[in-house]
Amino acid sequence: MIKRFFLLFAIFTTFVSESIFVDLVSVPFLSDDQTVVPHFLVVAIIAVTAYTSQSFGILCGVLFGFLYDVVYTEVIGVYTFSYPVLAFLTRWALRAFHNNAFVLVLLSMLAISVLEFYTFWIYSAVGVTDLSVNMFVSNRLVPTLLLNATVSLLLIYPFKRFILSLQIEQIDD
Repeated sequence: MIKRFFLLFAIFTTFVSESIFVDLVSVPFLSDDQTVVPHFLVVAIIAVTAYTSQSFGILCGVLFGFLYDVVYTEVIGVYTFSYPVLAFLTRWALRAFHNNAFVLVLLSMLAISVLEFYTFWIYSAVGVTDLSVNMFVSNRLVPTLLLNATVSLLLIYPFKRFILSLQIEQIDD
């Protein structure tokens, strides 16, 4: 139980680091009309799902998705729903692929792309955004994927080592 608390604290630290990153780091490849969204939490949830159990990954998705909705968004439920679904789909995809860092980085980029399109669709439907799909892809999705690919390359292996050092039992779901 205490091991899972340490893991939840590490995920919470990742959650906090997203807002700190936005406030403190200027991304050099961005133009004035581009937006970058750090999704370090998605990378952490994917790593947790890959190296623990599907149920724990989904639980982390629900908890931190709700926290993300409460702190950052105007529409409650978007991330509360999408994070656990991404955890489920990650575990499902890992049944077909080898569980290694490269695959997790690719799955993270796929998950972030799905998340970005999903939130874009929801926000367009409720009138929060009026971007065209082309503007969304060029001004938000591409810069977001570039940043998060770089960060996931840096985060996946340390998260793996941390999770494995806690020796949390992995139950095949």
